[in-house]
Formats: sequence, structure tokens, C-alpha cells
Amino acid sequence: MNKKMVKTLSKRVFKNTAIEETVIPDGIKMVSNRAFENCNNLKKVYLPYTVFTVENNAFYNCLSLEEIDVAIDNNIYKTENGLLYKIDGDEIILVVYPSGKTNNVVEISNITTMVGELAFYKTKGNIISLPESVSNLSPKSFFGIEANKITIPGSVKVLGPSVFNWCENLNEIKIEEGLQELNLAAFYCCDNLSSVILPDSISKINSENCDLPEDLTFFCTYDSYAYRELKKLGFRVEKLKKEKTVQDKKPKEENIAIDDVNH
Repeated sequence: MNKKMVKTLSKRVFKNTAIEETVIPDGIKMVSNRAFENCNNLKKVYLPYTVFTVENNAFYNCLSLEEIDVAIDNNIYKTENGLLYKIDGDEIILVVYPSGKTNNVVEISNITTMVGELAFYKTKGNIISLPESVSNLSPKSFFGIEANKITIPGSVKVLGPSVFNWCENLNEIKIEEGLQELNLAAFYCCDNLSSVILPDSISKINSENCDLPEDLTFFCTYDSYAYRELKKLGFRVEKLKKEKTVQDKKPKEENIAIDDVNH
């Protein structure tokens, strides 16, 4: 086949091959879904400047993949610490966190605004740290992660369905103040999930098509919308004490005038 004629790596083109490293040649514009399916030995991939589309799950079940490198003159895809990002206007999207990385703490760029579909597919590591810059979590963002606890920052306003698909180790989720809308189908097939801590900021809960573990308990403050709504829907809900604010914690006698600070 004439390489000059090839512009797309088609679906499953390298499925089950034993390659350990691949340099995708200049001229390739698209890496299709599951192009590298089940490449169990694949550790490193290089993308040329010509690639403008990497479809979701292009590296499906590549559990040894440690690094994706990108040509510096690619204007759409960038790499940092082996992670693949896409630049889409003002959006910085995490496309792939390689499944073969073995860091105990899973960290991403602090300018990431969106986690793409299947971005954390079967990610290793006990702690996943998301920066406050993240405001959007795609369906299946955390598919099959190994972590047992995760905290979602308050910059995320909507938690949609299937965000945590098949996370069999996941035991506790804490959602920080800021989330406004919760779809309970976000926790699809998280069979060992036992604790979800919810903020007061939630004003809408969607319970359609949710199949939650019997032992799951939601923790909310007593006077919150989430507490009242989940109780009404018949879920197990426990009272969560409000944390004292900095102002609440400060003793009255510590009030200091501005003039005092300057002397």
C-alpha cells in the first residue's frame, strides 16, 4: 500500500498486534476508534503534526501504554508527562491518560477544562487529583479506574450519566461545593460504592435509569435540597454536619482593625 494514499488509521487496524512502540508517519490525519485495540505490549506512541482527530478509545485496552508523544508543531494535540490533550478553542481537553502509567497519585495539567470520554480508562493509582480548572466531565470519564476514593471539585456544575462506569474498586466519592445538577446514573455499575458526600449547592437530581448498590449511603446536610430529595426518592441518606467557615472559627477577640495591621 502506498503510504502517501493512507490518511486514516482505520478501526482495529493494529488490533492484537505485539508492537511495543509506534511512530505514526506524517500525513496521517485520523486515528480511528480502537485502532490499537488490545495491543498489550504497546508502551509509546508518537503522533505527527498532521493528526487532527484521535477518536475516543483509539487505544482501547492498551493497558501497558505509558506515553503518548506529539509533534511540537501539531496545533490541535499536545502532550504533557505522556498525557494526550486536545486544544479546542478555549477548551483544554484530556483525551488519554495512558493506562500503563503506575503513579499512585493521578494528576493532570492544572489548565485542563474538560475530561474527555474514556480519558481515564482503567487508570491505575489510588488517588485521582482534578484541578479546579475542570468544569466538564464526559460520560465514561472514569471507566474502570482502580482508585477507591475520588474527589470532584466544585468547578464541575453538572454530573451526568455514566461518568463512573464499571468502577468496581470505587468506594467513596466526595463532591465539593459548587455542583448544581446530579444524575444518579453517574454511578452505573459501581457495585462497591458505599459513600457519596454531596454539597448543599445541588438544586436538581435526576434519578431515571439509575441502578445503585444496596449499601450506598448519601451524606448531605439536613436542610439541603439533596437531603430532602433523596429521602423522598427512598434512598439511604445520613446527616452531614456543615463545616465551619473561617469566619465561624475565628474568635471574636481576634478582630483586628486595619490600622493595627500596618503597625
